[in-house]
Amino acid sequence: MSQKTTIENSINYIHIDELNEQTYKNLIPYTSNMKTTKTFLYATMDIILHYIAEMNEHDSPVIKNGLRTPAEYRKMFTFEIDDEGINLYELLANCERILETTVRSGHPRFINQLSQGVDIISLVGEIITASINANMFTYEVAPVFNLMEESILAHMRQYCGWSNENSLLKNGDGVLAPGGALSNLYAVLAARHYAYPQIKKYGIQDGLHPAMVISKHVRMCNTSECTEKGAYCSCSIAF
Repeated sequence: MSQKTTIENSINYIHIDELNEQTYKNLIPYTSNMKTTKTFLYATMDIILHYIAEMNEHDSPVIKNGLRTPAEYRKMFTFEIDDEGINLYELLANCERILETTVRSGHPRFINQLSQGVDIISLVGEIITASINANMFTYEVAPVFNLMEESILAHMRQYCGWSNENSLLKNGDGVLAPGGALSNLYAVLAARHYAYPQIKKYGIQDGLHPAMVISKHVRMCNTSECTEKGAYCSCSIAF
């Protein structure tokens, strides 16, 4: 994504101009020289710190200059994908412009669902996990992360009344879910397996018609989980 209009760059990092002629090929792992990589990362953090500081000012706007139309955003940015790409300076300028035009969901006066702002500890965790870029499917690939997951799940099971006094894996197991919709699906599948464990091996057979009774005020994702996502049961709106 490149930027159509010229903007006044406010990146404060002293060596930012060095990135004008640099591309991704000047970053590791394409080169063993860390100079450009450090400059790029330091400049990126400078943009992020400026955004976080300004976002937490009560007198600053939740979104600068208001929410624009899709047509207006298309005039500000080029969203088409081409084969040429842009240099690192232009890339950072685009990142800065995105932060300048985005809704600041962490603003003290932003009131909406699902957005809680920036937790600095979590931000650091995101940076570290993204830097490691490991997978969780085997202990050999991510031993510490797997042990962390076990510990968190054991702690959460205590809230369900399942003791973990003798072993982290005693009296239950668990899985980390990325959001509410998938968590609901896991719950529906667990309930279905509890009521009809044979479904896992033999599938839905003739004469078996699982149903789920839900409130009319329930999240819409529950109705889709009945059929579209594999739970294979009908929904009854009861109250």
